[in-house]
Amino acid sequence: MARYYRGEEGKVEFETASGDTVAAIGTTGWSLEVTKETLECTKLLDQSREYIAGLVSGSGSIECTFDSTDTNQIALLKEAAEEATSANDPTGSTGASFKLYLSAANSHIAFKGIITGTSFGATVGELQTASVSFITSGAITVTLASD
Repeated sequence: MARYYRGEEGKVEFETASGDTVAAIGTTGWSLEVTKETLECTKLLDQSREYIAGLVSGSGSIECTFDSTDTNQIALLKEAAEEATSANDPTGSTGASFKLYLSAANSHIAFKGIITGTSFGATVGELQTASVSFITSGAITVTLASD
């Protein structure tokens, strides 16, 4: 019988500045888009265009409801705000480690990511939200486990 997953079964783990891997609580969603560039290698007199595969890259975001009592979420948002507002990174960091889980099991996408932006929102009648955007840096590993 087929096993389908609901969005609420996913989760986000990230590496804090201190090197600890923690789960981001209050996460309401995440997205990751992975693309591979193509390089044209068509020669003169060719009748059709030809391409070869180029480099892989990814970008995405993590959405959450703001919870000032969740120390893991505060660590992610603090690091995100500091990275996004810093003009340079004196350590030359390639980013923090992220794991975006597809299910409560071990199916996940792992990568190093550089935080590129944060946004915070407050609307009357709604929960306050925060969003962290990132790009991947290096290899992206997809692990799909059967349940």
